[in-house]
Amino acid sequence: MKKTYYLFNPGRVSRKDNTLKIQGFDDDKEPLKAKYLPVEGVESLFIFGSIDANSALYNFLGRKSVPVHFFDYYEHYTGSFQPKEYLLAGKFQIAQTKCFLNKKQRLYIAQKIVSGASFNMLKNLKYYALRDRKIADEIEFIESCRSQIDSTRAVDELMGLEGNMRKVYYQTFEQ
Repeated sequence: MKKTYYLFNPGRVSRKDNTLKIQGFDDDKEPLKAKYLPVEGVESLFIFGSIDANSALYNFLGRKSVPVHFFDYYEHYTGSFQPKEYLLAGKFQIAQTKCFLNKKQRLYIAQKIVSGASFNMLKNLKYYALRDRKIADEIEFIESCRSQIDSTRAVDELMGLEGNMRKVYYQTFEQ
């Protein structure tokens, strides 16, 4: 069974045959005892410390489909090494980028996402309205906003509409 590994200490990760060699260092920059991980047992790596590696390691991890995610000193996500998918080979990401760059298509997709999310909000509110919660005004407001989704002309306008619906939706949680 594959496992996710979290690396917090500074060190070096390298390939040793078909294993990952993790060479850590102490506070005085002295090497610690190396640890070895069989790559077949690694689901992904999350790196929080300062780690040295080279492109040969990433080529190896790519062939073994092991993603690596990086975080800064404050544990904020900074980026990832994502191996290519077996059949997609980047085509999906390219298609996503094309949709993002086409403003009309981007707006259409965003409208469908907001429409689905607001549909689910209404379903939840109607469920609780049938259980004697006094939320008829909130339901009416969200239905009114939903009717405007398809007439939005820009993504930021749609985001404002979604924000208003979510604000009203979350306010009903008290009831």
